[in-house]
Amino acid sequence: MPRPLRHGLATTALVLVACGAVAAVSVLSYAHARTLDAAERAMSGLIYPALVAVVVVAFGAWQWVSRAVLFRRPGRACRVRRVRFQRGLLVRSWLETEETPRRWIPVFFVPELVTLPSPVTVRLHGKRLVGAEIDGVRSYPSGRVRTVAPRGRRTDNPAQPDEDAVARAKTAARWPRQLRVDSALLVTAPVVGVFWSFLDGSGFPGWLGATSTTGALAFWWASLRGSDPS
Repeated sequence: MPRPLRHGLATTALVLVACGAVAAVSVLSYAHARTLDAAERAMSGLIYPALVAVVVVAFGAWQWVSRAVLFRRPGRACRVRRVRFQRGLLVRSWLETEETPRRWIPVFFVPELVTLPSPVTVRLHGKRLVGAEIDGVRSYPSGRVRTVAPRGRRTDNPAQPDEDAVARAKTAARWPRQLRVDSALLVTAPVVGVFWSFLDGSGFPGWLGATSTTGALAFWWASLRGSDPS
């Protein structure tokens, strides 16, 4: 199973667990509600995680089905450079083509990107969504091709990988490293929790449920966008 798919499945499972926990608490609250307001708050706590779970599963399934068919299409050789762009708290890998007009292809992280010379010849498949074959390893797109350079701080791969590149690739591929990188996106979760608990008047339980669900969504969003831990 490709690393990006494992990453996506793990974060989807995390979202579903968080949504399931919030929904279970809401069901219990609804069963013991003594007033209409309490019942309405419990119902809102049930509807929100259910909608989140449906959207996450549906979007994740569409994303991977659309990527799986890419490599059935004819491929063509192309010279590319692997570059990284950091925008805010998120770092992503891109393949920048050497051909004219220049294009930027966002890709999910795989360890082989760390040791990729710059430039190098790869095989590209697709048009709007473009997958790349790098020495027999499939690199799946994390978004559509761009004709304008991505915004953010740019870092280029060296012309030839140094002697530490293999060690860095192994370190970056470890899941604790991915978790530490993606956890930077958790900073917004408590704020969303406060906003949600204020809207429906659910207090601390509402804050806790919204914060945990938003935190799980942050990890899922990082995997969806192709967060680069290298």
